[in-house]
Amino acid sequence: MLLAVMLSAPKAQAQGIQFRETSSWANTLSEAKRENKYLFVDAYATWCAPCKEMDKNIYPLPTIGDAMNSKFISVKVQIDQTKNDNDHISAWYEDAQKLKDKYEINTLPTYLFLSPQGELIGRESGAKNEADFLSLIRDITDPARQYQSMAGKYQQGVLAINSYPDLVRQARGLKQDSMAISVARNYMISYLEKLPEDQLYQPNPLRFYIENNGSINSNMKVFRFLLNHPAKFDSITNDKYAALITNYVINKEAIDPFLYPNHKLADDEPDWSVMETSIRTGFNNTLAKKISLEARLRWLSGHKRWEEYSKVLVIRVEEYGPFSGMGITDAGFNLNDHAWDLFQHSNDKNTLKQALIWSDRALALNNTPNWLDTKANLLYKLGKNREAIALEIKIINLAKGKYDPQLPEFEANLEKMKAGQPTWSVK
Repeated sequence: MLLAVMLSAPKAQAQGIQFRETSSWANTLSEAKRENKYLFVDAYATWCAPCKEMDKNIYPLPTIGDAMNSKFISVKVQIDQTKNDNDHISAWYEDAQKLKDKYEINTLPTYLFLSPQGELIGRESGAKNEADFLSLIRDITDPARQYQSMAGKYQQGVLAINSYPDLVRQARGLKQDSMAISVARNYMISYLEKLPEDQLYQPNPLRFYIENNGSINSNMKVFRFLLNHPAKFDSITNDKYAALITNYVINKEAIDPFLYPNHKLADDEPDWSVMETSIRTGFNNTLAKKISLEARLRWLSGHKRWEEYSKVLVIRVEEYGPFSGMGITDAGFNLNDHAWDLFQHSNDKNTLKQALIWSDRALALNNTPNWLDTKANLLYKLGKNREAIALEIKIINLAKGKYDPQLPEFEANLEKMKAGQPTWSVK
């Protein structure tokens, strides 16, 4: 998708940020340098709800305008293209694509802050409230709070410990991942891990661990808290990351050395019983089988041993429930995903029947056209052609009513079913 700069309506932003319309990115940079002002780029999309929230509730505020307008040249950058794009937007396409590629704009809204010389000095994403956005502006315009200054002080060993979280946040925003990991781990070990438990097990410290979970290791007392009291951890943080972080640390320390010796997938199948025993004795007895099954799935999928993979997946899901990886904890979504996984990779009738059970359980929660299509494909692969075709026709009618973007895929599946052709990948 291309980017495009769009001028905000002056009346809508009259009391807040005054976004400028400039003829090109080069011209925008020239204006910033000539006026000796910082540059603020708001990257958004027309479909982005948090972007609209910022436009409606934050950018028009007098406090935000007062903080921004005298110090910044501000432009809005539209990520998507629509049929309503005007000539000015079209004229920005080439420059806009370069911006997208250079700054790797993948999360919306993304805020880019550049110096008057055009150097990226700050980056954030996601909707902000008034206080957080004002704090962000203050940090950007205070030389002592800018990334280069803080990073220099950190490397000299003179940065105050209470500034470490801000340095981590800025480093991540600027894609300085090695710095972010180093500072986060140092902050955990030098400060957080030394706090009394009644101070450590509070929302703000635990949120820092969640946001920087790649720096957690099994020697930290917060890991033992995660391992032994996952429900309490999730209750304090009002989130569901305990199991994900625990699994990540155990995999990193106890599984990956088996699966990826020399940083590549092992050619020989690991001894799963040895692995399970290692987890049971070193970490947690109740997690041992579950994590070893998940490791086995990774190894089998890497070697494309799909029938074995499918049978292990059935065991894993039936014993422990659907996966909740990548932060997706919606049971229906994950059940449908697992059912589709079996449809794609197994020809065993019993395995496919189990997938159909998962599909029905997902549909009981939400019968979207996409999930119904999973069931139709499973029915077809099980030889229930008439039932599959009737369901696919129903799906297409539903998709037409909802303007579903997957409609062409559903129609293609129906034609293959009518012609007796596979709707799955044939290997």
